[in-house]
Amino acid sequence: MKLRVTFGQYRDMYQTIGETVDVAGVFSHSRYTPKKFMWKKRVHIVETITYVADIKNGQIPLRLYSVVSRGNVYRLEWNKNNDQWHLLEVWYEG
Repeated sequence: MKLRVTFGQYRDMYQTIGETVDVAGVFSHSRYTPKKFMWKKRVHIVETITYVADIKNGQIPLRLYSVVSRGNVYRLEWNKNNDQWHLLEVWYEG
């Protein structure tokens, strides 16, 4: 876990997760849009998508999403070869 503390009234924390998650969403105009995901037996509704990027890890095509749910930012990774999703990290704002 990485911790960043700012002086004043706010404390922000970035945490690496690296866990497989289930994601539900919709395909529209040849693009997939995540709408919710299950993590720690809890459904997280995607309120906003703040970032989308297509990258490759060697020959494996991946799509990264940064999404907002309940005031936290989650980075999701979709492996397009095997349709697996991973929650890479979470940003908690205090």
